Amino acid sequence: MRRKGLSAYLTPIPIDDKRKIYRVYVGRYNFLDVAREVTRQIRKLSIGKYAIPASAPYVLESGNYADEKKAREQIKLLRKKKLSPFLFITADKNFSQPRFRVLLGAFRQPESASKLSEHLSTLDVSFTASQP
Repeated sequence: MRRKGLSAYLTPIPIDDKRKIYRVYVGRYNFLDVAREVTRQIRKLSIGKYAIPASAPYVLESGNYADEKKAREQIKLLRKKKLSPFLFITADKNFSQPRFRVLLGAFRQPESASKLSEHLSTLDVSFTASQP
C-alpha cells in the first residue's frame, strides 16, 4: 500500500499465545466522513476490497521531534527492527511549530497495546502510550 502512495502501517493482533494476524491501517483522520471517503477510494484498489473505517484512538509513540529528518531516521531504525511505524504530523493553531511524531500500532483500548509494549521493551525501544 505504501507503494501506492498510502500512509499504511501494520498492527499485530494476537489470536492466541502462538498465532497472530496483522491488521493494516491507512492514516489517522479526525473526522469519520474523511475516513469513509478514504475507505471508498481504497476499495477501488485490488488490494483494498475489504477496507472498512475503524476507530482505534490509542497508539504507542516512539518519538516526538521538531525536525522531520530525525523522525524519519527513527522510522528507518524501527523498520530495521521489523516494526511498522508511521509518521504523524501535528502543529499549533498557526502551523508554525510542527511536531513529527513516530507512532506504532492502533488500538481501541489502551490495554490492547500490552503485547506490542512487551515486544518493544525486549527490543529496547523507548515509547509512551498516547492518544494523538
